[in-house]
Amino acid sequence: MTRTLILKLLRDYRVGLIVVALLLFLFQLLWSVVSKRISTEVLLEFSRRGIDLDMLGDIVFQGPGKIIQSLLGGENIRLDHTQDMLSMAYVHPLTQIILCVWAIGRASGGIAGEIDRGTMELLLAQPIRRSQIMLAHVTIDALTIPVLCLSMWAGTCVGAYLVGLTTGATDPKLQVHLAAFGPALVNVGLLVFAVSGITMVFSAAGRFRGRVLGAAVLLA
Repeated sequence: MTRTLILKLLRDYRVGLIVVALLLFLFQLLWSVVSKRISTEVLLEFSRRGIDLDMLGDIVFQGPGKIIQSLLGGENIRLDHTQDMLSMAYVHPLTQIILCVWAIGRASGGIAGEIDRGTMELLLAQPIRRSQIMLAHVTIDALTIPVLCLSMWAGTCVGAYLVGLTTGATDPKLQVHLAAFGPALVNVGLLVFAVSGITMVFSAAGRFRGRVLGAAVLLA
């Protein structure tokens, strides 16, 4: 019965999953073009004109600029390194919003959504335990989150090859090691799982999906 429920949930979420995965893929693809433009043209032009990038960064990221630096990935981000430029897309606010929209939207319908639609009574009338329902939703997360993470990595890989960002660059600052994004993908997956888990707690405690969405969005 749990397998049947999992297949039913996958069928319900398949369109949303495809749309979110496609959005993540396209954004990573676009960011590869942006990174290529900045690292090989804009910053190199600064260097040719004798502008010290470290000094420029100290000026830009002073005071309120620290907020921008945090959004870009923190103090260790080097703007003149293509690898670091590509990594910004994994912590970009748009990426986090897309991931949270998926996690909150899916998990909020897990319990409260079924109760709100009046289908929970019908579901529990079947030979299935409540623990099996929760297990089905955890399994859905375990199946869909890797798909989202791999769609991001695929966008980075395809974009890097299309714009010529390969490991064969002679300048170390222009070298890109795509395998190094593996740990980042783990962090992305854990973030989505955490947001989904917190939302599922709200969903189990509420009866109306709209209220659950509001509480989860406010917390996120």
